Amino acid sequence: MAAGTLQDKRQQNVRIAAAVFLAPTILIMLIYIVYPIIDSFITSTLEWNGRTPPCAGRVCRPCKLVAAGTG
Repeated sequence: MAAGTLQDKRQQNVRIAAAVFLAPTILIMLIYIVYPIIDSFITSTLEWNGRTPPCAGRVCRPCKLVAAGTG
């Protein structure tokens, strides 16, 4: 019975060590790969010429009025 608990403890330590070694890699992947993909998708849905505030396409009619100076 003691051998089984020792083996379980060793397996738990291996899982913790794997998580500790993989966490920085996953964090770097999220920052440098996943975030730019999501950000570019969001940016591609905006109507923005670089000078006026970004507008959410056809949904944002008041944005266009303020940018044009008519409202």
